[in-house]
Amino acid sequence: MQVTMRKKICIAGLSVSLTALAACAPSSDAVYTQFYREAGALADTGSFGNSNLNNQLVQTGERQYTFDLANRFANEVLTTVNFSFNSAALDAGARDTLNEQAKWIRQFPEVHFRVYGHTDSVGGSGYNKGLGKQRANAVVHYLTT
Repeated sequence: MQVTMRKKICIAGLSVSLTALAACAPSSDAVYTQFYREAGALADTGSFGNSNLNNQLVQTGERQYTFDLANRFANEVLTTVNFSFNSAALDAGARDTLNEQAKWIRQFPEVHFRVYGHTDSVGGSGYNKGLGKQRANAVVHYLTT
C-alpha cells in the first residue's frame, strides 16, 4: 500500500513541477517572444526593404518614376504662369507661382523640366512666336536665379 501511495505522491509532485515550468515559458508578449524570433522582428513592420525594391524598379524601368513625379507636380503646384497682354514681364502672382514650383523642383533635382511660352491668337504668327519665346525665357531666367 505504501508503494502505491508513494507513486501517487510522485505523480502529483511531477504535475506541480510541470505547471511551474509552464509558467516560465514565453508568453504572447512581444518582448518575451523576441528571444525566439529573428533579430529585428520587433522593428520590422512589414516594409523593410521597400526602398531598395523601389530603387531597383526605377532603375530597371519597371516603375515609371518620372511619370509619377510629373503627375505629382501637376497635383501639388500650379503649372501655368499668366502674363499681362502683350507682355513678357513677371508680375507678383507669376513670381509666387514660380517660387512654389522652385521649392518643388529643388526636392527632385534629378527631374528635368521643359518650359513652353504661349500667347493668344491676337497678332501675327511671327510676333506671337517671339513673345512666347520671351515669356519662356523670363520664366527660365527667374527659376535659375
